[in-house]
Amino acid sequence: MDLEAENARLQALVAALEREKEALLLGYEEARARADEERARAEEHRARAEAAEAAAKRLQVELDLLRRKLIGPSSERVIDPNQLALPIDPKSGTTVTAANDAAAGDDNNEAVTIKRKKRKTNRRNIEDMNHLRTVVHHDEHNPFCPCGCSAPGEVIGQEVSWRLERIPAEIIRHKNVRDRFAFPEHRDAMGTAGTIWTAPPPMSYALPGAICGDGLLVQVAIDKYCDHLPLYRQAQRFEREGLDLSRQTLCDWMMSFGELLRPIVKSMAREVLGGDWLRADATGMPVLDESRVKGKAHHGHLWAWGNYDIVVFTYTADKKADTVLSLFPEFEGVVLIDGATDFNLLEKSDGVTRAGCWAHARRKLYEALPYDAILATRGLAAIRELFVAERVVMGAPIEERLALRDELCRPILAGIRKWVDEELPRAIPRTPMHAALQYVDNQWERLCVFLEHAAIACHNNDTERDLRRPVKGKANYNFAGSPRGADVAAVFYSLIGTCLLQAI
Repeated sequence: MDLEAENARLQALVAALEREKEALLLGYEEARARADEERARAEEHRARAEAAEAAAKRLQVELDLLRRKLIGPSSERVIDPNQLALPIDPKSGTTVTAANDAAAGDDNNEAVTIKRKKRKTNRRNIEDMNHLRTVVHHDEHNPFCPCGCSAPGEVIGQEVSWRLERIPAEIIRHKNVRDRFAFPEHRDAMGTAGTIWTAPPPMSYALPGAICGDGLLVQVAIDKYCDHLPLYRQAQRFEREGLDLSRQTLCDWMMSFGELLRPIVKSMAREVLGGDWLRADATGMPVLDESRVKGKAHHGHLWAWGNYDIVVFTYTADKKADTVLSLFPEFEGVVLIDGATDFNLLEKSDGVTRAGCWAHARRKLYEALPYDAILATRGLAAIRELFVAERVVMGAPIEERLALRDELCRPILAGIRKWVDEELPRAIPRTPMHAALQYVDNQWERLCVFLEHAAIACHNNDTERDLRRPVKGKANYNFAGSPRGADVAAVFYSLIGTCLLQAI
């Protein structure tokens, strides 16, 4: 009896222990599930925090970039050139810059002398300017010592000094008087007696029906389209000089003058399109277009394109692919442009090769400096070496450039290619550094086109310099008053830009 009771008690105890074990296992599983849930939640919070931190850093970089564009220096110069050392040898993949080789005492290195091509200039030497002469004599009626001792003196020489002075411009009325002749005994074919003949004018004017002479007309055009002085300010200046010329009058002059000059620009365009290469870029041009939204400026576009001797500006209302194609009808050759998608359809045209711009690739790396200074600096150093080599190349005769590029530029590009291949997979997506590396990778074939074409440079900085004039002008006059006004502005920018290229 006692054994049965003890057995029952032990069985009850085992059952209780089993239930307790199951409860403990259940509690353990619940605790582990809660721990896994907390761990997953912690990982999620950590991922969110990292994403937020990356987004904050990216936004800070964008803010710094916008602030620098708004109030910072426009130059993209890297301050300390000693830090621009790219540890990539273009041939072996190990170190080097010419400065490091020279410091190591490598006798095989030869100094490279860069012969800078002198820019054309129309500046006159001061010594060649016209001058007025003023001579100050001693008092002829009292040629004695100025101290009052009455001792006579004699001229032993002269002291000459120079001073620049400006003679204010003067607006005059040019009166042309032409004789009129009567021929009373003249008989025409109908037998009518008499005729009157007036002497021809002494000169022909650009705008015969206007009150302005050619000199005044050209001055108004230069002041607006070269020196960026809006017409309303010119009207105010004329008013200060006592001449009442309204802004509308000046505008009418420019419209008529621009139409008169348009055939010259068309001839320039034909010459550029007849070549085997051209460079191009665009900038925005606000235009008041009543056919669109009344009272609101339409965002048009001003295109600059040409070669190194001619630049042509063209206004278009949009940047559609068909519009871009219409700018270069039947052109075959190399087009030097940036990575904008506006030219993608042009690139697919028969006979057109698209060349990329290393200055734009450099700008991407410069914008990544605040995000990853070390990596961006390495890329900037390599591009700097490329630009130094290109100065040597572009200073040489055109028939020698391809051989020089094979010798100087190809090894540098090989080093850059290797560097991009190594760093791009490690770069964090959606960061300025990743965008810079991705740009170089995507544009690589275009960026290497200059190696096969001696006439073009490795960058499109010349076109960007040409665009500075309309950009500065736009900052003063804000917008064009009509599509026709923007089109006429393109005519003047073309002529003035080409004259500056030719040092005229």
